[in-house]
Amino acid sequence: FAHNAAGDVEIVYETKPHKPHLPQERARIEAAGGMVAMPPMPGFSSRLVINLPGGVQMGLAMSRSMGDVEADNVGHTCEPTTDVLNLAELKQTRKNWEFTAIAASDGLFDRVSFKNIATEIARTLRQQKGTMLETSEQLIMRSSELWATGGDFYRDDISIVVHNLRL
Repeated sequence: FAHNAAGDVEIVYETKPHKPHLPQERARIEAAGGMVAMPPMPGFSSRLVINLPGGVQMGLAMSRSMGDVEADNVGHTCEPTTDVLNLAELKQTRKNWEFTAIAASDGLFDRVSFKNIATEIARTLRQQKGTMLETSEQLIMRSSELWATGGDFYRDDISIVVHNLRL
């Protein structure tokens, strides 16, 4: 995202979600013989259904990740989607703006909007009050509290990495 001294925040790129029910992801899963379970109600995630030995089924709330070997047989992949951003062009069109990259898990993005996350981080960088660690911890706690209000006793993993780009 881009931000300036006046407090403006602009999302210049946002990652694509890797949820099993999205058309491109679902097509790959079903082509591999996999099955997608749709969310039971709003606020819940779809699941890639994985049949384990002994008739046990497991649901994975993402269609791309590392280390989920059992899911690879039913359309799951560790191959990321990648995009290329021309940072020089971004800098050219946004004079006196700074650029910051955020990598975070869906446990954060599913509960706190990207715009809200970017705004909080930009405020910390601009005002130089507190630390990026404190801001990250506050965002994680906010997301955790929002997961707790769901009533299903489930909380996804929540992580965030922030990198201020020097262009």
